[in-house]
Amino acid sequence: MNFKNLLKRASVAVAVCASAFAPAYAAHQVATSNSLSKAFKVKAMANSVKPLAVADDETVFTYAPEGTTNYYRTGEAVEDYNLAVFVDGKTLTGAKVVGLRVNFIQRNNITDASGWISTELSAQNNEIVVTGERVEFTPAAGWNEIRFENPVDVPSEGLYVGYSFTLTANGNNDFPIGVGNSIPDAGCCFGYMPSWCSETGEWADLSSDNIKMEALSMEVILSDVTPIGASVELDDYIITKPGETSTCNVTVTNYTDEEVSSVEYTYSVAGQAGSGSASLQISSIWSDSDAFSLDLPSINETGEYELTVTVTKVNGKENTNADASATTSVVVSDVEIKHRAVLEEYTGTWCGYCPRGFVAMNRMAEMYPDDFIGLAYHGSDIMEASNVVFPTSVSGYPAGVLDRVSGQIDPYHGSASGYEMGIEQDWLDRCSVPTPAAIEVEAALSEDGETVEVTSHTTFVVSTSGEYTIGYALLADGLTGTGSYWAQSNYFSGAGAYYPGEDFEVFTNGGSSVSGLEFNDVVIIAPEITGVAESLPSEINSNEEYTHNYTFTLSEATSRYYRVSLVQDVNKLRVVAVLLNADGEIVNANKAKVAVESSSVNDIEESVEEPVEVARYSLDGRLLAEPERGVNIVKMSDGTAHKEIVK
Repeated sequence: MNFKNLLKRASVAVAVCASAFAPAYAAHQVATSNSLSKAFKVKAMANSVKPLAVADDETVFTYAPEGTTNYYRTGEAVEDYNLAVFVDGKTLTGAKVVGLRVNFIQRNNITDASGWISTELSAQNNEIVVTGERVEFTPAAGWNEIRFENPVDVPSEGLYVGYSFTLTANGNNDFPIGVGNSIPDAGCCFGYMPSWCSETGEWADLSSDNIKMEALSMEVILSDVTPIGASVELDDYIITKPGETSTCNVTVTNYTDEEVSSVEYTYSVAGQAGSGSASLQISSIWSDSDAFSLDLPSINETGEYELTVTVTKVNGKENTNADASATTSVVVSDVEIKHRAVLEEYTGTWCGYCPRGFVAMNRMAEMYPDDFIGLAYHGSDIMEASNVVFPTSVSGYPAGVLDRVSGQIDPYHGSASGYEMGIEQDWLDRCSVPTPAAIEVEAALSEDGETVEVTSHTTFVVSTSGEYTIGYALLADGLTGTGSYWAQSNYFSGAGAYYPGEDFEVFTNGGSSVSGLEFNDVVIIAPEITGVAESLPSEINSNEEYTHNYTFTLSEATSRYYRVSLVQDVNKLRVVAVLLNADGEIVNANKAKVAVESSSVNDIEESVEEPVEVARYSLDGRLLAEPERGVNIVKMSDGTAHKEIVK
């Protein structure tokens, strides 16, 4: 199994929020199934571990300026860990790497630790190759600082700084990989462990789009850094209406040798100019950043206008950075566009913490019935569909992802701390982000009841060149059944004080498992949820409607492991269409109930009468969670049973 699939199929019941409902569950962790024991596990911190102070004559480079917020491990009891970050030479050419800092939640069961520098990431016979200096150290709980005897200059093409160690046993507190909250585009985390890479012999880029792991919490200590001021980035675009004011987020990145508390700026747009100042809080960590909101004047005529913003001074000193200015587009349009953010939930009936997501998804649908879009991907249970692609790799269940830009968050707590259902505010915040296009979708069951025909309509308010695509998912509401396969594992019994609400009572007043539930938003067919090739043209004109057709075949909506149809009621089917940009991020979405003709319903009802598998046993009478090699006894919904040989 390669690393990508290993992480994608991770089925560990964990939480990535910063609290638990009782001290006994502070780690938010339960055991994984043996078949998935190599997957990542994560332990959430109640409080982050802040970075150490920076010496006056030194600079720190890190992708996690906030410090360490979570810890990971693989599922292996004994494992060689090798982790690294890329130090880009674009802004640091000539600086010297003099050391590094790494953070451990504890030091037990960790041996053979070393820090190193290398111009490349490679391995031979499962042993990493280090081209530069390696320094051994004795691990301690908390921050560990390693100094190199021979500092190395950062070349223009950059280099890698990393650390290695061996985990000699897996205990309850052995989570040796420290990470921060940020998820940079690239370079923030590379890993090489035998259980991940023994087949490929290659390092894994843990910050790649299909994994999106948080940044490795490692600090590279530098000397002889040349300050180059502060750079500027703007929103990709600003969309407003004629005669209305708007705002632009201005991100300032620090490449000085001091903390940044204030900047001065100028701007121009549509023949109007202005200037001002803003207060910021940016540490002296190299490439740390903060943002301020720039109020823009109203523009009366529709059209697309160029906005230029320049940060002229940093802390009262002239800003000499080559990227001190940035431009973007202000689009003035009469088109009404609503951004419907998508919450994708990863869940399973075996997962005792997953009731949080169950409740949150239902609450959001009740509070925002027209606008909330939730996609529930079930893994390793009866509702895991055979023709569904998981669009995001997650490190454990329950997990949530907003518009494929948030990284992994808890589907109930979101980014909030404590016991709050913070996912609502996270979703609202994401909905407030401007989107360049409106998308509508309609769906209908075919006359023969065998397919669902879908049509989407997309209209952009900006002319653009890019690889926008549309992805589709068929969802089922009200899925239910009898027997242990449909029972939801529950770790919230007795936790009503921490998780109030009538909708939570079925769990807080329930036992270790809860039966009789109806599961909504279940993704039952979605082979192209990451985008259908050429569903939109490469050159897109503003205010032009683009229509695309798609078809779902209902016979493909089957359980991956239990061979039953996941179409229980065609009147409870919905279609979701997502608009994706070239980076695979969801920029807008919409949903539609599947329209059903009465004749089609009759056809489906007749087909549902066919017996389906309801239970499976071994020859010695054991209930099987999935087909097992050898002779299986299969019990059908009509009361019959037959033997099946599984090879």
